[in-house]
Amino acid sequence: ARFAAHDSLLRLVADLLAEGRGVAPEEVLRECAVGECPPRFGLPRAGSAAARLSPDLLAADEAAGELLVAEVTICPDRALGRFYARKQRRYAPLLRSAPQPPSSTATSSTTTASSSSPPPPPSSPSAPAALRPLPPLIVAVGESGALFPQSAAALSAALRLPDGRMRRFADEAAAIARARPATSRKRQRAGAARRAASLGMIPQRRSCSVIALVKSEKIGYTIKK
Repeated sequence: ARFAAHDSLLRLVADLLAEGRGVAPEEVLRECAVGECPPRFGLPRAGSAAARLSPDLLAADEAAGELLVAEVTICPDRALGRFYARKQRRYAPLLRSAPQPPSSTATSSTTTASSSSPPPPPSSPSAPAALRPLPPLIVAVGESGALFPQSAAALSAALRLPDGRMRRFADEAAAIARARPATSRKRQRAGAARRAASLGMIPQRRSCSVIALVKSEKIGYTIKK
């Protein structure tokens, strides 16, 4: 049921991207590695950190020359900010790989040089312009159905859809999140332990067996599982 809820939210966001940017639904790629995207996207190829990223959704707005990246998550409400920030950090390499606009000096020198040189032959092929990745759209929805405010603001700015359409999306996303089984306390404790271990606060154990120290008069302390 948890995977089904994630998939339902993914389809909801894919429809929103297609509607907001006029991208054909079949052009919205799901779980496609950046390095395996069509060459016309102009994205980093295999070998770079950005190429190994595999976002939930990729949509190319070729008319605007922009690439939209989306990630969706349903999590406990108190973890929304942490999940949002973590997924933003994950896509920093992709933003760093974005093509930089030419400076005014470079543009003027290029214009001068091109004015003095003959134009290229009409039959010569030209490489497609690389798409500029926008900041990732992190759609984070709490288990209560609350859409994270930063998620709502980013979607509105990127897709420029009417307020009524965005409210309908928020309502539909809320219904999906509320229907999903809540995160159990066991899963929450396991997640907290993994975060603490990654920060070097506690050792991470591979099993959940209880380990106790038992005092022995002859050999001191022994380990009892």
